[in-house]
Amino acid sequence: MLTKLKNPIFLILIVFLATLTVRLVYNNPPHYIYDWLMGIYAIRLIGRTLYEKYKNKHRTSIVTDMVVEVIMVMISVGIILFLFMSQETWWHKLLFLIGESYFLIYSGYTFKEIIQKERN
Repeated sequence: MLTKLKNPIFLILIVFLATLTVRLVYNNPPHYIYDWLMGIYAIRLIGRTLYEKYKNKHRTSIVTDMVVEVIMVMISVGIILFLFMSQETWWHKLLFLIGESYFLIYSGYTFKEIIQKERN
């Protein structure tokens, strides 16, 4: 199952459907919170994809891998806190919490791989 979740196209589809749902619910959103969140998702997807390609071609250190994953987890926790403090309905918060859970599951899986690589 995690191999399917690694595909960025799958996540982009989920994020697109979440954005489309939000745009249909709000005819004219007063605040563009969702645009900022979509931008953060896109930057993280592009950054993670570029880092994965670099990591596959070159040998990276365990410290570098850990720093990248810690940054990803910090961004996810910050977005989750932001969502809980925002005054949106729980239905809209749930759409973005699903996307954040993807990033946290993927980071946990990557942490597990890094720890196993360190032991070998």
